[in-house]
Amino acid sequence: MREPFEDDSWLTSDVPDLRAALRIRGGGLDPDLITQLLGIAPSATEEDDDGATSEWTYRLAVPSDTELGSAIEALLAVFPDDTTLWEELTGAYAVDVHCELTLRGRQQRTEIDATVLAALGRRGLPLTLALGTDDDDA
Repeated sequence: MREPFEDDSWLTSDVPDLRAALRIRGGGLDPDLITQLLGIAPSATEEDDDGATSEWTYRLAVPSDTELGSAIEALLAVFPDDTTLWEELTGAYAVDVHCELTLRGRQQRTEIDATVLAALGRRGLPLTLALGTDDDDA
């Protein structure tokens, strides 16, 4: 399929490097309860200055050249598809799917399929993107 914009022959690679994680943040967060509810241990937890847990994070290992939508789909597949559970979590905490994309060239592209966007929507999960470049000149 041809891009709707200018000539893209200068692209170095179509897919940027990326990392994907599910984050659950909030005061008084009980990581053991979150782990029990989701059925998976976190990759990391963080504590506030007062020692209370404030963030539960699960990071997905993403192979290079993975489309953003495929990474999000794989991340969501790790967790239950129970909308009631997600309503409870998103009602009590700030929950999101956080992705970091590192561009290796001037411009790259990636895709998120509509079914993946719908899966995020069913769970009430916003998608946050951190975009960067590994260019020394940037």
